[in-house]
Amino acid sequence: TTLKTKFKDVGVTVDVSTDALNKLINKCYSPDYGARYAQRIIISDVEDLIVNYLVENDLVSCTNTKIFIALDNNDTLICQHDVINA
Repeated sequence: TTLKTKFKDVGVTVDVSTDALNKLINKCYSPDYGARYAQRIIISDVEDLIVNYLVENDLVSCTNTKIFIALDNNDTLICQHDVINA
């Protein structure tokens, strides 16, 4: 199951900015640990970020939500959202 599919199943669409994606790619690279390390980074840095954002912004029961992951001025991953009217 991909991250986008996991959230799409509950009505949340996930998009990632190019800068945020490049940061994640650079952080995920590990010749010693391979893809398992990348999966751990995606879960800890992206999935947890999205879940915490949904809870903090009272969006857990909100369907048709679009989450956008970007970098702030401190090069930190952040979430923003739009609620899509059906």
